[in-house]
Amino acid sequence: MILLPRPSGTVPLIVAVDRFLGRFRDDPGTRATYAETLARLRALVGDDFPTGELSCEVYGAVMARWYQRAANSWNKRLSALNSFAAYARRQDWLTTDPGRHLERGKVTRGRDKAILVDMVPATGRGRLSYLRVEYLLKQASKLHDPHGKGYTLHQLRHSGLKHLAEKGRSAPELQAKSRHTSGDAGPLRQAR
Repeated sequence: MILLPRPSGTVPLIVAVDRFLGRFRDDPGTRATYAETLARLRALVGDDFPTGELSCEVYGAVMARWYQRAANSWNKRLSALNSFAAYARRQDWLTTDPGRHLERGKVTRGRDKAILVDMVPATGRGRLSYLRVEYLLKQASKLHDPHGKGYTLHQLRHSGLKHLAEKGRSAPELQAKSRHTSGDAGPLRQAR
């Protein structure tokens, strides 16, 4: 166990913040994020504000800036404030937890982001991402694929073009349908 130096008496916020940030000299990314959040705290209450008087109301006012932001932004700022408060409590500069009433935001999983961001205006429903559609197609077509792997969207696209070629569609029509602009249609020429 490492004992930390404990100054006695009331410590101004600027001193507490400087000592706290001094611990992150070897981690510039964390230091920058924490410094930005703590600068907001200092701007709100002032550099001479006694660290021991930080309250839930003060932390709430600081976090109000990020209230409408994404959960990741909110959580990053809240972590900075909570880390600072924990450090101040270990130094006996603070006796309460000013962040105790603030909760972390719910972070959406990566695959849900595309659905939430890309909405169909007419229905209000989310579109599936290309990767999700391809996964669903592969799962649904495994039984029909002789190799048992399922078909990809690329294979589906070209099989549709092959059927159109077999029905006698012209090369310019197939190029327009496939969005190919030159004679790079490859398998389409073989289908005729």
